[in-house]
Amino acid sequence: MGILGLIATAFVVGLSGAMGPGSLLVVVVTETVKRGFWAGPAAIAGHAAVEIAMMFLLRVGLGKVLAYKQVLGTIGLLGGVMLFYFGRGTVKTARTATLSLDTSETKTANGDLRAKSGPSGHAQRGGFMSTALAGMAASISNPYWVIWWATVGAAYVATSATYGPIGPGAFFLGHIAADLAWYSLVAFAIATGTRFFNDRVYRGILYVCGALLFLFGGYFLNLGFQNIRL
Repeated sequence: MGILGLIATAFVVGLSGAMGPGSLLVVVVTETVKRGFWAGPAAIAGHAAVEIAMMFLLRVGLGKVLAYKQVLGTIGLLGGVMLFYFGRGTVKTARTATLSLDTSETKTANGDLRAKSGPSGHAQRGGFMSTALAGMAASISNPYWVIWWATVGAAYVATSATYGPIGPGAFFLGHIAADLAWYSLVAFAIATGTRFFNDRVYRGILYVCGALLFLFGGYFLNLGFQNIRL
């Protein structure tokens, strides 16, 4: 797997995690309702800040021990197992997943999500920093996020480190691009009240992501076994 492959797989795995309902989705939805489309990217800016910090801590902590192939293999095996676990959870979630939240102020008369307008007819503006801080808080307080980085994230950081200094940057680029793409799409759908991005489309994407998580889980398991046998 080359650098482009690393970016691509990081994007898909990151997308599957981003699409799962959670506190960050709630922040994006509620802030978009108040402030409009740009609340989505603002929340991800805060999310990205804590993920950079997490990557730095993992990289520093793993740097000395990654010289041992058995350690790298063990991390790969753990990451592979967790990818299978998250893949199963993603497929299970896809069966009943919905984008709608139980809040009347985010819905139009026909049930579509849409940003609430102010007196001028436009969504409220401003609040970039407060939205970014909300994104940071939502990430740190999410147990799923911590578990993901302790397992799958650690495996990816370890693998990306084998590509030299550019590896971790390539992984982060693919990973954060997935977060930005997904939550920007959610914010756009809410801000415009579009009907195209409905629950059926959402569930279909989740099914595809779940299947790909199984595939990537197999890749990491194979990589782990190879390193342990060396």
